[in-house]
Amino acid sequence: MKLGISIESTGLPFREALPAIAKLGGIGVQFQALAALHPQQLGQTARREIRTMLRSYSLELFSIETPLRYGLDVFENQQKRLEYISEVMGFAFDLGCQTVVVPFPKIPNENEPTKQNTLKESMEHLGRLGDRIGVNLAFDIGLDPATNVVEYLQKYKTPCLRVNYDPANFLIHQHEPTSQIFPLKDCLQHVHARDIRSANASQGPKEVAVGAGDLPWLAIIGTLSACEYRGPIVLRRQDGNRIADLAVGIKTLKQIMI
Repeated sequence: MKLGISIESTGLPFREALPAIAKLGGIGVQFQALAALHPQQLGQTARREIRTMLRSYSLELFSIETPLRYGLDVFENQQKRLEYISEVMGFAFDLGCQTVVVPFPKIPNENEPTKQNTLKESMEHLGRLGDRIGVNLAFDIGLDPATNVVEYLQKYKTPCLRVNYDPANFLIHQHEPTSQIFPLKDCLQHVHARDIRSANASQGPKEVAVGAGDLPWLAIIGTLSACEYRGPIVLRRQDGNRIADLAVGIKTLKQIMI
């Protein structure tokens, strides 16, 4: 397993984040395809420059993330969402990256035929493109139990349709996180590392540094290892003392992984 940090978690611009991540001990990065890092803003010269900067700090681009306002099951503006994700997949290919992380909606039930059909069309479109260019989709799951997601993905028989495991997502949605790993064994592409502390009566779950919350990281890393997962684990942090908390998270995970 390889540790990385998301660019956005540092709170720094891309160029400043790279040396900070290298100093923290990460060997890889993830970034969101937004604003200055949107594929439409970056021609071939800029893309070559990104690859050069990553090499200069001995960092690997683990993944690119595609934040979506609405899910792949929403009919309105479906084509624009698919075009955006397709552009990011091409961007990833140009940067030598094989993984694009995409939010995955709650699996529609039989009483939601429009959502069912829209999600099916989205999956088929992205699956065809991913298989053609050699870029995997790591769907960011957690709304449904892992067994339900695996059963759904198996319908498509498309190797590039895989998953991102974020234990905090499962915990937030009342699924025991460690038990979700084994069902994902054959389709696990990418892992996010966040931690949360349980809600109290006055507020919801609070994000904290990895190792300082309720997630059982020793069991999680042990289970990932038992599943022979050898891919990236990308630390994320949305608030707090970001650099210090990322350093704590890197240290915690390295100690467990020894």
